[in-house]
Parts: sequence; structure tokens; C-alpha cells
Amino acid sequence: MKKLPIILAAVMLLSSCGAAPLPPVDYSETGTAQAEVTSPESTDEAPASSADGTAPEITEPDNPEGLTPIYDLSAINAAYASGDRSGLSKKDSDILEAAERAVSEFYREGMSERETVFAAHDWLVENVTYDEKMLLAIPKQTPDSENPYGALCLGQAICMGYTTSFQLFMDMLGIKCSIVRGEGFGEDVWEEHAWNLVEVGGNYYHVDVTWDDFVPDEAGRIPFHIYTMVDDTAMEELHSWDHEKYPAATVFDPSYYTENGFYAETAEEVREIQRRASESGLKWCEVMTPGDLTAFSSCVEYYWPSSVGDYSVTVYWLR
Repeated sequence: MKKLPIILAAVMLLSSCGAAPLPPVDYSETGTAQAEVTSPESTDEAPASSADGTAPEITEPDNPEGLTPIYDLSAINAAYASGDRSGLSKKDSDILEAAERAVSEFYREGMSERETVFAAHDWLVENVTYDEKMLLAIPKQTPDSENPYGALCLGQAICMGYTTSFQLFMDMLGIKCSIVRGEGFGEDVWEEHAWNLVEVGGNYYHVDVTWDDFVPDEAGRIPFHIYTMVDDTAMEELHSWDHEKYPAATVFDPSYYTENGFYAETAEEVREIQRRASESGLKWCEVMTPGDLTAFSSCVEYYWPSSVGDYSVTVYWLR
């Protein structure tokens, strides 16, 4: 399912197996609103070593009938760990080659687990586009867009393609990760969706690469991180899943925003982030704030707020 912003006074709706999308909301107000919140914790830890090249295992639920199948990565992971690719199919061999090429581009020795999660997420957002044929009135899926071949070799994916590709990256880099089957809310309905759950520093976090990759794709757009390293509470805003089948994600990690200067607690701080981004030549910026605080400088053309638990992340389109 893909996530789509709909014009409704700056509210976005999402559709399960996709990324995030359409025209943002035109701004017409300069007021601000702010709710009182409690700061969450964040944790970090160096990547876990993995003697055989595979990630520690998280038990995954059975694949129910009628749902998009989860691509079997076991042969690819075994070949990567052993260095012996002789038993791989042509398709799996191509996937592994593409995955190794991607990892060599985004991963550097010594990265922490958290840094690795963000780097893998950003590589997928920057190099894969959502299969927009699935957003037509009569959806028509592009072949392989539900698996890593579509994402890594062809550059197109739906949610399961993004999710299995991210899973493969985590497996290769020894980070504990699993695939969450559930639903996403979009256009007034709940639809099939999938995303990842990673363990970093002893805590579990949700990562939904699909919903961080808006449609339509725009050249030069920076990756957004609305659904990266978030807890159950944040995900429950527009996601649904069987909590009994997965470990609880109880910690929200806002450090991407706080460490990179994208966190604001006042309207003036929001405007300053917008001005800095505009002066740097960016056409977009994302700002995390407590509650539902939004603000607009003269360089803002559109905005798109998303609620993530006690916080909001607003994407601003700049003039």
C-alpha cells in the first residue's frame, strides 16, 4: 500500500501497499498550535557482529493465504554468508549482486546500527520508486514489484518489495529485523500493508520505507523519515497489526531530527529551519515538533503534517 496526501486542511491519508504521495496542501494560515508532550528516549549501539553474515532471527508469523507473498531470502542469505553462489537461481543471483552493490554504496565500516538503518532506508527511498500502476482506478501491478528483484534490479516496488529489500540489507549487515504484516489506513479503508521491525540497542523500532517514499517521485527530493525508528504508539496512528505476533516497540527515537537540526519547539524555530533549507537550495524540508505545531515563513508553498505519537513531522514544500 502507498501513502497519499489528500487535500483536507493538511491531512494525509494513506493507502497500504505503497509510498507517500500526491499534491501537498496549500498553506493559508500563519497561526500555530502546540501541545505539551514528554520527550522520548533514544538509544544507539554499534552494529552487532555476525560470524556467518546472517542476522539474528526474529520469529515471523505464517504467511496467510490471499496476501502478498513474502519473498524467500534464505538462499540469498546463505550464499552471501558462504560466498558460494553456485546453487542460486539466476533471479536470486541478480538480487544478491544488486544488494551487494547497494550495500557498498550506503554502508561504511564502523557505522552504528542506527546509522546503518537510516542509510539503508535512505538508499531505498532515493533509488526505488513506487509502482504507481497500483494506484490506478484499476490497479495493475508491475511484475516483481512485490519482491527485491523489482526494487533492487528494476527500481520499482510496492510495499512488500521495499520491505523485503530492507530485510535483505539488515540480514546482510547482521542487524536483527523482521517483516510486519498488517494494514495501513488510506482513503477511508484499511488495506494490506507490510513494513519492518528492527532491534537497535536492545529496543525494537518500526521502519516503513514505503510510506517515507512519496509519490509522485520528484527529482532531487531528499529522503523523509516520518516512519523511521518509531514506536508502536506512533505507528498505531495509521497502521494496524497483530501485536501478539511481534515484539513491542516501546521507545520512540527522535534523534535524527534533534541531531540534524530538524527539531523545533517554537514557531520561530520552525521558520528558521525553513529559511535555512531554502537558502541551501532545497525544495523540501521536514520538521519535527511537539504536538501539532506548524508555522510558515514566506518561502513555504505547501505543507503536509503527519502525527507520530506525541509528535508531529511536517514536510514543507519550499518556493
